[in-house]
Amino acid sequence: IIVEIHFIGESSRGPRLESLIVRMNEFLHTPQIIGLSATIRNPEFFNSWLNKLGNKTILIKSDSRPVPLHYKIEVSQNKNATIKKILNNILDKNGQVLIFLNTRKATQKMANAMYSLTNKFLEDNQKEICQKIVKKLRKIRGGHSELQKVVKNGIAFHHAGLLPKERRLIEENYRKKVVKVICCTTTLSAGINLPARVVILKDFKRYVTSGYNIKNFKGFYENGDGFSYFRPFSANETFQMLGRAGRPGLDTVGYGVLLVNNLEEKAWIEDHYFSVDYANDRLIPQYEDLDSGLNTINTLKEQVLLRVYEEKTISLEQLKTFFKKTYFWHIITHKMNSTIPIEELLMIKEITPL
Repeated sequence: IIVEIHFIGESSRGPRLESLIVRMNEFLHTPQIIGLSATIRNPEFFNSWLNKLGNKTILIKSDSRPVPLHYKIEVSQNKNATIKKILNNILDKNGQVLIFLNTRKATQKMANAMYSLTNKFLEDNQKEICQKIVKKLRKIRGGHSELQKVVKNGIAFHHAGLLPKERRLIEENYRKKVVKVICCTTTLSAGINLPARVVILKDFKRYVTSGYNIKNFKGFYENGDGFSYFRPFSANETFQMLGRAGRPGLDTVGYGVLLVNNLEEKAWIEDHYFSVDYANDRLIPQYEDLDSGLNTINTLKEQVLLRVYEEKTISLEQLKTFFKKTYFWHIITHKMNSTIPIEELLMIKEITPL
C-alpha cells in the first residue's frame, strides 16, 4: 500500500519511489499495489503506466468528501492581525487551527507571536497538562527550548528540525485538543490525521536562495517589478496542506484559507490553483498532472548508479530495459512522442569494468 503515491512527482523522494515500484514488479513478480492519492489530475494516465508493468490495476475514482471543505482567499495587509482574528473566532467555538508557513524559522516566530492569544482558551486542567508536556519535552535530550516555551500556552510549532519524540508529543496533544494551534511546515501536510477545523496558508510561495543561478524562470512568481525569486507551492502541495482541514470523524466541516497581500496575488491564485464558480461563489480545486521526478539529469544519474551498484554486473541493455519501465519513459513516449534513444537520455554509451 503506497499512501500519497503522488510523491512520485517530487524531485527528492519521487525518483526513489518510482524506482522502487519498478523493482518491486521485477523482484516480487507482479505484486498487488494499492496507491492512494487525493491530488492527481491524470489518474487514468498514471494507472496506464501501472498496468504496463505487468499487473492488472483498476482505477477507482471518487469525488465525494465525507467532510465538506470550503476554500477562501483573503486579502490582508496585516496577516498576523488576520490570523489572530481567525484564531479568536475558531478557538472560541472549540475548534483547532493549523497554520502553514514556508520556513522552519517562520513557524517558531508565528508560535511566539500567538501564544498569549491561545493561552486565553486553555481550561485549568489543560494548563496543567501543558505543564506536564513541558516537563516531558525537557527530558528529551537535544530538545528544542523554544518549543517548551510556547507549548505551555497551548500552541506549538512542527517542522523537520524537531526530534521525532517532540513531534509525536505535539501531535498526540493536538488530537486531545490540549494544543489548540500548530504552526507548521509542509512536513505536516501528508498522511497525518489531525482535528483541524481551519487550515491557514500564510504564504503561497517560498524563497529561492539565489536568483542568479536560475536559468529558466518558468514556475516562478512574478511580482510586477521583475521576478521576486519566490517559487510558489504547486497546486497539489497547496491542496495537500489545505486538505488537512475537516478530517473524517474529527470534525463536521473544514475551511482552507489562503492569505495574500493584494488583489494581484489573489488573481494569480485563482488562475493557478482554482476554477471559480461565480454563480455559487465557490472555489473549485484544479489539481496538476502527475509528473516524474526522474526528469532531471542528476536524478537520472543517481538511479543509473544505484542500478549498477545493486546488480554488481549489469549490461547497457539491462539498464535500458529497466528505465523503459519507468513512469519517466512512459510520459516521454506517450505525451512527447520522443524518438530519442533512452541511452542518450541516460548519457551512457557503454559500460566497461574498472
